[in-house]
Amino acid sequence: MESAYRQLLLCPADDNWASASPAEFATRLQQLGVLGQPVREDSPDRFLIGDAFLQLFSFMGCAPSIEFQPKDNRDSDIDWHGFVFIQLSPILTQARWLADRDNAKPACPHCQRRTRDWIQFYHAGDASLRCPHCQHSESVCRWRWFDAGACARQFVSIVNVYPKESLPTDTLLSQLQQDTDVRWQYFYLNAPLIKD
Repeated sequence: MESAYRQLLLCPADDNWASASPAEFATRLQQLGVLGQPVREDSPDRFLIGDAFLQLFSFMGCAPSIEFQPKDNRDSDIDWHGFVFIQLSPILTQARWLADRDNAKPACPHCQRRTRDWIQFYHAGDASLRCPHCQHSESVCRWRWFDAGACARQFVSIVNVYPKESLPTDTLLSQLQQDTDVRWQYFYLNAPLIKD
């Protein structure tokens, strides 16, 4: 079983949007100061934080103790749970739904009421969710997941960040929207990293 990571994910609000060039998107994130260099050569989708990271993400608490570098740079000894890094997901062929099973309390797109025990109303066959309040059934991508889920084809994951520990700044979200012509959102997740 793959290891789960606490993550803060950024994704476009339009679940069909994806960057035409992942390499150009990564370069732009480096120019903004979000991404640093790849952590190591055999993990080209995992990056150290960039120079402006602490200006683009707000960390909560008096003095959060957060590591931004692996403790040991020898390739075989990196503890991927021991420091904050950024992973760029591959571009997915269709939108993928991700939600934090422990913290999600989505709102029905029909009656707007929220439900905590949504998992028992989820139908995996067509990825739909039936509202226990109004009985309306709709794709999970049409429900409001607030800061506990989303559907997208492309994700930027800030890894080893606890829920509500960090937030992207309005400046970063505005810059991403300006660069991509699509609004960006964020949510928290405890799950394996996205591979494909």
